[in-house]
Amino acid sequence: MMGIVLFLTERSPSARMRYVGVAAVGLALIALLLAAALSLPAVADLFQQRAQIIQEYDGGRFGRFERYALGFNLMLDHPLGIGSSEFGRMFGEDEHNIWLKTITTYGWLGFVAFSGLVVWTLLAAFPLMFRTGPIQVATQAAYIVFAGHIVMATVIDIDHWRHVYLLFGLLWGAIAADRQTVQTRLVEQQSGAARFHPSGGVAA
Repeated sequence: MMGIVLFLTERSPSARMRYVGVAAVGLALIALLLAAALSLPAVADLFQQRAQIIQEYDGGRFGRFERYALGFNLMLDHPLGIGSSEFGRMFGEDEHNIWLKTITTYGWLGFVAFSGLVVWTLLAAFPLMFRTGPIQVATQAAYIVFAGHIVMATVIDIDHWRHVYLLFGLLWGAIAADRQTVQTRLVEQQSGAARFHPSGGVAA
C-alpha cells in the first residue's frame, strides 16, 4: 500500500521508475523465498492447512463465527455491555473481533463512539496523504499502518494495543497541523487584501 501511495503522489518520472523497480525486485525475492519454503514438507503442509477458508476454530461449535452470533444476540439484552473479559469466561474464548468487543465490553455507546472515531479518522486523514507538505510522508505511513490495523481488527481485539492509540494521535496531530496551515494561509491572504482600499490605494 505504501508503494502504491508513493507511486501515485510522486511527480518525478525517474522516482516512479525506481519505485516500480524496487517493487519488482521485492516481488521476485518473495516468490523465490516462498518457493524455497514450500519445498519443505512441513511448511507445505502448514500452508495447505492455512489455505482453507474456514478453520476448525472458525466454524466449529462455539467457534469464531458462532461466538459472533451469540455475542450480538446477547448484547440485545445488555445494552450497557457485560464488562471486561466476561465474554471469554462465558464462551471459553474472547471475541477476537473489535466491533463485537466494543459492544460486549463497553456497551452500544462504546461501540458507536469507537466506530465513529475510526470512520472520522479515516475520512479526515485520507486527503492528507495526497497533499504536498512536510508531513505528507509521515501521514502516509501512519494512515496505511492504521488502516491495516482496522482491517485486522475484524479478527482480533485491538482495544488494548497501546500503539493503536499512538496511531490515532499521529493522524489527529497531522489533521491539526494541516488545519493550522490552512488557517495561517487564510489569515495571510486576508491581511494582504486588507492593505489595499477598494479604490486601489494603499491603506495607511
